[in-house]
Amino acid sequence: MTNLSLIQRLRYSLLNEMQYDNCTVRFWANYKRGLVFSLIDGRLLNEIMSVVLKTKRIGFVFNDVDIVFKVEKKVSREKVKEKLHNSSLELGKVVIDDLDKSKDVIYLNIEDVFSLELLQSHSEQPENIRERAKDNFRKTLLACLIHELVHLRHYHMSNSKQIRKKNIARLERISGGEKRELAGLKHLERKKVKDLETLQKYVLQAYINVRKLVEEVKLRICWEGMALFIEKFVIEARSCDEMIQVGEKHISEMKASFEFILTALEFGSLKRVYKKSPVPFRKSDLAELVLCARGSFDTLVSKIIGDKNALIPLTYKVAPAIPATIFKFERMPIKTMAKLNHVTLLREYESVCMKHGITPLIAITSRTNAVFHLGKGIRKMNRLRKDMGMLAEKK
Repeated sequence: MTNLSLIQRLRYSLLNEMQYDNCTVRFWANYKRGLVFSLIDGRLLNEIMSVVLKTKRIGFVFNDVDIVFKVEKKVSREKVKEKLHNSSLELGKVVIDDLDKSKDVIYLNIEDVFSLELLQSHSEQPENIRERAKDNFRKTLLACLIHELVHLRHYHMSNSKQIRKKNIARLERISGGEKRELAGLKHLERKKVKDLETLQKYVLQAYINVRKLVEEVKLRICWEGMALFIEKFVIEARSCDEMIQVGEKHISEMKASFEFILTALEFGSLKRVYKKSPVPFRKSDLAELVLCARGSFDTLVSKIIGDKNALIPLTYKVAPAIPATIFKFERMPIKTMAKLNHVTLLREYESVCMKHGITPLIAITSRTNAVFHLGKGIRKMNRLRKDMGMLAEKK
């Protein structure tokens, strides 16, 4: 029985259905022409089936999986280059709504995978670009596949989704919900602000939107950390030491990005809009404050999800070091590690580091010294909101 809806089954064409050892995998595509589609041959489908079955060895069992190949009508290297620069290149994905309904569906953007290989092949050696891109295409696609397979199981095993929903709900009780947060940002952009009180309300809503993005960083450290660790360890045969070294290389950039966010909040939008001063507020100041607030939040969002040096893109560099450290020093089984939610995983990582005399790259508990103390940073953000006289949380 397919996991795809009726509308999806009308949109995509079924290419093949393979069964082995109580596991059924269906392959779909949205476009069945062109060079990239021709790379989807019997050999590739068998290799994909082999990867799905290989996940059994690390404790991830699948019975019914749908894999959708998304193909564009034209290969655009420039488009991929732009996505790569903006850290928006998405080789594969799983959809949260599917996960919540326990539907195992993976979308693979094979056009982007092939275009990425074309770019990398060209940068390494201009000759025989297309042939080398074809050779590397399979390996990259299989690595992407196991990454998404881990997401499918880890999402439920770690119980992180319940914690995420609870934290997001708590924050949205302050702002009034996602729609009001986005509306607040739009009002600031359009400068539709009548008085200081209205401006403060919009700034609060925009602040909560930024705060939720920071909450997402903790989740990415867990979800992407596990997926990338297994992808690199199982498919690419990378060592734990290599992943730890990459994390050490980029953790200072991650810390600097977060400190920039705190500084921008404290001395930018929040302090100027919520300052406690005996000087009477003049209406002529309003336009300047609106401009200041809008500019601050544009910068903040960019610093979290923007280019490759922004906070969330940097988690992809640092996060694999967390499970790699636990596995290297404690040999904790991957299946056991996958059951830890993002809070428990980071606490386990801190404990392992303390036990072996290592300074953690990231920490969330107050008793731990770390290169980047995410927990203290988040607590400072929460205090900042209260210190500036912003609205208290509703119980």
